[in-house]
Amino acid sequence: MVMDADRNDLEDVRDVASQFDERASHYDDSQMHRELAAQVAGFVHLDGVGRALDVATGTGLVLRALPDSTERGLVGVDVSAGMLDVAKRETPSAEFVLVGPEPPLPFADGSFDLITCATGLHLMPSPLAALQDWRRLLTPDGRIVVATFSTAARNPGHGRHPNRLSLIGTPEAMSDLAAPAGLRAVRTELWTYAEPFDVCLLIELAAVA
Repeated sequence: MVMDADRNDLEDVRDVASQFDERASHYDDSQMHRELAAQVAGFVHLDGVGRALDVATGTGLVLRALPDSTERGLVGVDVSAGMLDVAKRETPSAEFVLVGPEPPLPFADGSFDLITCATGLHLMPSPLAALQDWRRLLTPDGRIVVATFSTAARNPGHGRHPNRLSLIGTPEAMSDLAAPAGLRAVRTELWTYAEPFDVCLLIELAAVA
């Protein structure tokens, strides 16, 4: 049985999906999102990466920004059908899958060498449950790269939707959240966007041996 709080969380994610459906046709016009995708792609280590998964992929900006992407198996998932329609048109070589608001994602254990998520984790009903599922999907030497708004330099918020930036908006908070999922922080970086001013935290996570 789904409790009321859980039902509210799921309805909120569906509302987020609906809003992103409406933004899909002009989402790529945002220079901030394009530059953040490039920053994420430049932050990841691609040596040995055969398959990569981008969670909350939107229009696939991160997958498009990965160098030599046509040589890799690329998969993107999102809750917004409208955003995925754009992603499929812009990156026909990748696979895109519409998913529900809760884990697990529809892939086998150990399916991916790299998992990325840019500015999506704070909108998920349970960031910990998401990280636990991503840990399941990683190969033994795989990496997870999360980009999220930094609470150190942003008035937390994403429209009118509840968010969980307090759980992930600093390196310390992200490390604390990742530990119960069997993950540890490997590298962090802060990325600043000048206008409108914002700061994003990029963090690489690896499985605890």
